[in-house]
Amino acid sequence: MIEKTLFILEEFANIFISLGDIDTVRSHFIKSRALSTKGWSNWMPWDCSVSCGGGTGVRNRICFDPDLCQGPEFEKGKCNTQPCSRTSDEKRDTLVQDIRKNLLANHNNFQVKEGEKVTLPCKGKMQKAIDQQSPNAKVTWVLNGKTLQPDGTKRILKKNQDLQISKAASKDNGIYTCIITLKKISITVSLSSVAVQNSKSDLEVELGDSFILFCNGVIVGRTFPTKLTQKWYHNTTLYKEYKKSKPQDINELTIKSSKYTDSGIYKCKIDEREGKARGWVTNVIRVKVIPPIPLYIKLLPLAAILLVLLILIITILCLCLRRKKVVIQKAEKAEENEAEEASKKKKRRK
Repeated sequence: MIEKTLFILEEFANIFISLGDIDTVRSHFIKSRALSTKGWSNWMPWDCSVSCGGGTGVRNRICFDPDLCQGPEFEKGKCNTQPCSRTSDEKRDTLVQDIRKNLLANHNNFQVKEGEKVTLPCKGKMQKAIDQQSPNAKVTWVLNGKTLQPDGTKRILKKNQDLQISKAASKDNGIYTCIITLKKISITVSLSSVAVQNSKSDLEVELGDSFILFCNGVIVGRTFPTKLTQKWYHNTTLYKEYKKSKPQDINELTIKSSKYTDSGIYKCKIDEREGKARGWVTNVIRVKVIPPIPLYIKLLPLAAILLVLLILIITILCLCLRRKKVVIQKAEKAEENEAEEASKKKKRRK
C-alpha cells in the first residue's frame, strides 16, 4: 500500500515539476519517499536552452537521506539532442531540389512507329517522396509548351500519373513535360521526347515552293543547363547542324526552293555536347515534293467562289427588282382608284 501511495505521489510530483513548481512538492515528496528509499532520486527533466537540435541545460535530483547522498544535486550538460522536425516549407524546398536533380539525371527518348503504344513516366523514382509529402499534388501534362487535354488516344494513369498514348500519330511528336504543383510552386518532374514515324506523307510541297519544319526542341534547351546542339537529318544523313545557337533560339529549318530530292524523312535531334552525351529526337516529318499543280486547277476554287458570289448578286438584284415592281404596281393601282373616285364624284355633281 505504501509503495502504491509513493507511486501516486511521484506521478503528481512529475506533473508539478513539469509545470515548474518544484518547490511546492519538494518537502512533501522528500518526506514520503524517505519512508522506503535511501539516497538520491532519479534526475529530474532538463531545464534546456532549446527544445530540439541540441542545447545546454541544468537538471537536479532530490536527496532523500543526506547521510547517503553523494555527488552534486545539480548537473549541467547537453540536452534535447533529438533532431528538430523540419517545417513544411523546408521539406518542400528539399523535395523540389531532389526533383530537379532527378530530372536532370534522367533521359527519356521514345522513337515509335505510327499506331504503337507508348507510356511516358511522370514521377518515376520520386513518386514515393512526392506522394508522402503531397498526396494530392496537382499533375499537369504539357506538349511543346501547351497544356495537354486527355482524349481518345491519350490518358493519364491514376496509379502514378504516367501518360499513356494508345495509338501514336505524327501529331504526337514533340517534348512532353509532367508538371506538379506543390503549395503554389509548379515544378517539372519529368521530360520525355516522342518521335513518331508516319507511313504517309506529313507534308506535301510543290516543286519550287519553300517550306518550314519545326524542331520542338525549345523546352529541352530551357530545361537542361548543359551545352546542346540542334541537328537535322535527312534520310539518316546529317543535313544541318546549329553549333553556335541554342535550341531555344532556333526552332525551325527553312528550305527556300524545294527539289524532288528534298522528299524523304526529316528528323530533328537535340544532342548534349558534354556530360552524358544524351540525345532527344523531338520531331520526325515525312515530306513529299510533288509536281507543280496546273494554273487552271489552282484557279478552280477561286472560280467557284466567284461563281457563287455572282449567283448571289444576281439573286439579290432579281429580288430587289421584283420588290420595286410590286411597289410600282401598287402605286399605279392606287392612282387608278383615286381617278375613278374623282370621276364618280363629278358625275354625282352633274
